[in-house]
Amino acid sequence: MPIVVRRADIDGDREIVIGTLRRYLNSFVDERRYEWLYRTNPFGPARTWLALDSSGEAIGSAAAFPHPMLICGQQLLGCVLGDFCVSERHRTLGPAIRLQRECLAGTRSGEYSFCYDFPSASMTAVYQRLGMTPRSRIYRLAKPLRVEENLLGHVGFSWVRKPLAYAGDLILRFLETTPASALTFIEHYERFGEEFTVLMGELGKRYTATTYRSATYLNWRYKDHPLRQHRVITARTNKGELVGYLVLYRDGDIATIADLVIAGEDDILQGLIVSAASQLRLEGARRLDFPLVRNSPWIFTLRRLGFFTRESSPVMAWEGRPGTPSVTGKLLLLAGDSES
Repeated sequence: MPIVVRRADIDGDREIVIGTLRRYLNSFVDERRYEWLYRTNPFGPARTWLALDSSGEAIGSAAAFPHPMLICGQQLLGCVLGDFCVSERHRTLGPAIRLQRECLAGTRSGEYSFCYDFPSASMTAVYQRLGMTPRSRIYRLAKPLRVEENLLGHVGFSWVRKPLAYAGDLILRFLETTPASALTFIEHYERFGEEFTVLMGELGKRYTATTYRSATYLNWRYKDHPLRQHRVITARTNKGELVGYLVLYRDGDIATIADLVIAGEDDILQGLIVSAASQLRLEGARRLDFPLVRNSPWIFTLRRLGFFTRESSPVMAWEGRPGTPSVTGKLLLLAGDSES
């Protein structure tokens, strides 16, 4: 059965794209998400491709979303790939490879300087067939916030479970001692202001490639997200100067750090993590996850604070526009840098 791949019109094909994603990717995809992610991205509309069978029915979809990047100190437009899906009856490598090949060709047309993707295991196989290898890996670091559930069913005598759980919780809290400093860590409820853009300059000095987290980007990405509630914790000096912030969200009793920016001091990182963990524990959260790219300088501090390294997944990345500086040094991509 021949498969045709074509560029989608984000207005004219709106219902087709939403229906395809809802059937083959996630039933929660809706009009609000499409409007936010595909049409009102302040850095440009999404590029979208549809795969059609011989009857003209959409059996797959893929997209590239414009993304602001800081590459070797230069502010450039990049993109992140996502929303890739193919119908169950066409889930052989052939249709998937054809759809992804068209998508990749679109990212190399000169519009985007740097492109990346956080592929699933099946998508990694597609990339491999296209001759691409991972640029890095992203690891899920996990920190338990309470231990009682972990002990249930593993200790033979029920009378000893509560004392052990209590002792375990004390150990977890002991690992979270806040460093002595003049910093204040408070939740930020307002929209992101220009001070967050200024802080981005500090992060850009230490990484070859990362998202350019301007106030415009942060407001769109986190404050305007239609489906997910994000929380922001800031670190400030006694004069009120912003020196760091952390963005997180919750799915049930598991919280995930989506974004984190600090001005460089280890006590800022530690204070933000401890503040988030303490608040989440009071609210009944069970675990705090922090997906983090390999070789991050933060990993040592995070392990000291009780994080354990869990599974990893590949990061695919490539330069899209000729003349883009080659990203060979430190790469910082976090959970918030995905398309969801």
